[in-house]
Amino acid sequence: MLNSNRIIRILPHLILFLFSSQLAAEDWICTEAASIRQGDSYLVCGVASAENEGDAREKALIRAKKEFKLICDESLDCRGRPTRVDPLRNTCESTGKNQVKCYRGLRYTFMDDEGGLFGRSTPVSAMGSTRPDIIKPYTFGVAYYQQSYNVTVKSTDPQQQAEPLLTDSYGGIAGFFSIAFNHRYGINTSAYWLNNIDHTNQSKAGGEAQFIVGTNLNQSGFKVLGGVGGFYETWASGDLNAEFYGAQLVLGLGYHARSTSYDFMINMRQTKTYDDHAFSSDVSNVNTSAAGAAFRFGLRF
Repeated sequence: MLNSNRIIRILPHLILFLFSSQLAAEDWICTEAASIRQGDSYLVCGVASAENEGDAREKALIRAKKEFKLICDESLDCRGRPTRVDPLRNTCESTGKNQVKCYRGLRYTFMDDEGGLFGRSTPVSAMGSTRPDIIKPYTFGVAYYQQSYNVTVKSTDPQQQAEPLLTDSYGGIAGFFSIAFNHRYGINTSAYWLNNIDHTNQSKAGGEAQFIVGTNLNQSGFKVLGGVGGFYETWASGDLNAEFYGAQLVLGLGYHARSTSYDFMINMRQTKTYDDHAFSSDVSNVNTSAAGAAFRFGLRF
């Protein structure tokens, strides 16, 4: 039986042997193969020659990165996933004629899973085949935007419909900018300039921002989304100016082509800020609603 002193003397040699074996394996991979898949990670190698070791090492590192990108672009379960990069062994040798040849290894390990809190982008079906998609998280574009504020009088008779009292409608243009953190979550912002459809001397300008949850937010395909956020706007009519603000819900349906985006968005707003402006006091016998709809066209990048 080994005593404790003998184990302590042997242990450092055992650790050194295992470490050396691992380095040898990595060196063997980089001298015999350009890349290899190991479970949930890729080991890739770059090889380069230069007149001095520093330049050769730098070029080998760049080629190792390119090697991973080329492989990942062709792999259905790689593109769009976050990775951790671990440097592996770097070896250099003189090849004569004032040249140094270097081998550089990198290990890319995936940092998410299929479910995950944020998930990951999925392969896209096109022309009958499945392929990895180019991830484009940003969308910038313009829209035709229409809003309305409606007031109806409540009826005491449950069989009788509410009577319309006021419909205030605006239409005009908007610009928007969206950021997708991944294919599920993102932020949408917009600014708009609208004119009253019935009274041309009345106009409004404002902005919106929402946190959105949906599908295909950063990649090609049909998308459905919903979100919650807020709005702020100013209204001008002659010498009279007013400010409106509050929370809102947004729903959307659209399609992402490779470089363009097409959406139909609707939103439902809090009406209190409009009610305070329209009525001098609380009115209990009316129903109010404020909503908007936008047809959007954007460019993805």
